[in-house]
Amino acid sequence: MPRIPRKFVFDPTEVGVYHCINRCVRRAFLCGTDIVSGKCFDHRKDWIQQRLEFLAGCFAVDVLGFSIMSNHIHVIVRNRPDVVNGWSDDEVARRWWNVFPKRRDHVGNPAEPTDSELTMTTADPDRLSEVRSRLSDLSWFMRCLVEPIARQANREDKCSGRFFEGRYRCQPILDEPALAACLAYVDLNPIRAGIAETPETSRFTSVFERIQALCEANTGPADPATPEVVSQPSHPNWLLRMAVEPGMPGATETVQPHAEWLSPFELSTATDQPAATCRRFEHRLSADEVQRLSATARLDGPPGARR
Repeated sequence: MPRIPRKFVFDPTEVGVYHCINRCVRRAFLCGTDIVSGKCFDHRKDWIQQRLEFLAGCFAVDVLGFSIMSNHIHVIVRNRPDVVNGWSDDEVARRWWNVFPKRRDHVGNPAEPTDSELTMTTADPDRLSEVRSRLSDLSWFMRCLVEPIARQANREDKCSGRFFEGRYRCQPILDEPALAACLAYVDLNPIRAGIAETPETSRFTSVFERIQALCEANTGPADPATPEVVSQPSHPNWLLRMAVEPGMPGATETVQPHAEWLSPFELSTATDQPAATCRRFEHRLSADEVQRLSATARLDGPPGARR
């Protein structure tokens, strides 16, 4: 059965949350230990996480959760066309330059663009509009994630051809219960596969990053540079309660993110009163939530089903 056309699943002009999956070709363990050759490619998981972190700082796409496995990756993202429309022309051009630089410095990072190089984008209204829409487009985000990884891995293996399978799979997440279930499913993947025993040891997952942030918050010194954030009235749309661009007002308390590249979010509680909006709130993983995740993983069945 053919897949549903992407235009019926993803609307780039509307804010939405999506669960995206991309598998290595033939589901081979190209990001783990190859059972045929015995070679270990775990370092490629670092490549993918670093690339995710980089793109989260360039695109108007929030990364809510992720899990990098030996032969596939899970990413839970939210596109933000509302945010990218508020960026200045210069910022749009600069962010696009960072993703597709025409020049690089001596270590391979994007070089600082000149005014004339930015003007090549800002002076053309049609080009600027196209770039602005791409910076919140999920398809462009996934393309910019997997394509450099594939090229780098092929150079390492001294080969050519596909590294990932065809198009990524995309499933829209329509409400908060679905988001909570999907986050737990994605974060517990390494435990079900037998790669890790607990969320605290489950590297290359969003829950591991948030647990590390929790540990730093409990043991590390307070940051005197923590900015003040003002409160904002509630918003009826649950999608807009989960996160916001850094520097925008609207949180109910002052926080200092640790895993800054992961999007802050909040799930509302079931009460008679409308849930308070939290536009700049870092989801702080509690010890009880960690224990529940571990218990869920143990009850999910025998490990080793997939890596």
